Amino acid sequence: MEHEKYSKKDRADAKTYNKELGLSIILYVIVLFASIFVAKTLEAGALQTAVVLTPVLPGMLTLRAIIRHLNRQDEFMRVYMLEIIAIAGGVTAFLSFTYGFAEGVGFPRLNGFVHYGMFMMTWFVVVIVRKFKER
Repeated sequence: MEHEKYSKKDRADAKTYNKELGLSIILYVIVLFASIFVAKTLEAGALQTAVVLTPVLPGMLTLRAIIRHLNRQDEFMRVYMLEIIAIAGGVTAFLSFTYGFAEGVGFPRLNGFVHYGMFMMTWFVVVIVRKFKER
């Protein structure tokens, strides 16, 4: 059974992580939609900018949950996850750098959300490939 290959501590840590991450994401989504709704009613300026940036606060809780989870893991899992993140970051940096040359000849500029999405998709693909190779 898949469940039995993890210790009680690992399962408890995963449960804590899922709770922290889930709550932070729910809070992020609520604050995100509220900030968009409120920002549309404001004139351009410092207040509108502050309102638009409020989702950063629950986003920091998400980052905190991830860091806490990494710190709870043993050395092997920390190195394993670091390798995945490093590969995803390297691939994303390479693709972004390469696309920069295309921008130089007229391709449209990409904003940070595209690069972030590229990183997350690359991270997902690296995890899947590693899981497949480990079988």
